[in-house]
Amino acid sequence: MGKASSNALRGGGRARSAENRIAKDKDFENFAVFDGENRLIRGLKGGQGSVDLKNLTPEERERAKGGIAVHNHPSGVAFNLTSFSRTDLVTAYELKLAEIRVAAGTFRASFKWSDTATKADVQGLGAVLDRLSAEHQARISNRGILESLSADRRQALSRRNREGIQRFFNKTRISRSQEYARLINATLTQNARKYNYTFTHRNI
Repeated sequence: MGKASSNALRGGGRARSAENRIAKDKDFENFAVFDGENRLIRGLKGGQGSVDLKNLTPEERERAKGGIAVHNHPSGVAFNLTSFSRTDLVTAYELKLAEIRVAAGTFRASFKWSDTATKADVQGLGAVLDRLSAEHQARISNRGILESLSADRRQALSRRNREGIQRFFNKTRISRSQEYARLINATLTQNARKYNYTFTHRNI
C-alpha cells in the first residue's frame, strides 16, 4: 500500500474541514478524495449508497494513491454508529489509499491497510463482513423477527392492529440495525491483526 505524507495522515486542514462538513449530511452520501499532499482530487455526492469511487478517472485514481478518502454513511437509525462496508475496504485497497475515513454526526472511524496486506486479506475480511451482513438481513426481515419471538410474544403481537404490528417491526429493525453497526465495529477491531490493517473509531 502507498503512503501519504505525514501532513495527510494527520488530516491536514482540507481533509479535516471536509470531514466536519460531510459529517453533518444525513440525507446524501458524500465522498472527498485527497492526494498524499492533502490536495482535493474530487468530491462526490449522491443518494444513500449511490456514490462509487470507481467513477474516478484513471488520472484521479493514480493521484489518489497514498491519499485519503473521507465519506459518510447516511444510514438513518445507525447514523452515529456505522463505519465501513466491504465496498469501502476493497476500494481503499484497490486505490492504494493510505487511509479511508467515515464521518457521520459525532462518529469518526479510520481504516488503513498495512503495507503487507494482500488480496487474500481483503477477500478474507470481505467474507467475514458478507456473513455478518447476510445474518443481519435475515434478522431484520419480518420472518426473522417473528422467528426470534417466543410463542407468547407472537400471540400477543397477533392481537395488535395492522399499524401496531408495523410499529413493532420498525422498532425492532431500528434496535437490530444499531446492534449490527456496533457488531461491525467490534469485528473490525478484533480482526485487525489477522487481516493486516488498523482500525479505530470514536465519538467526538
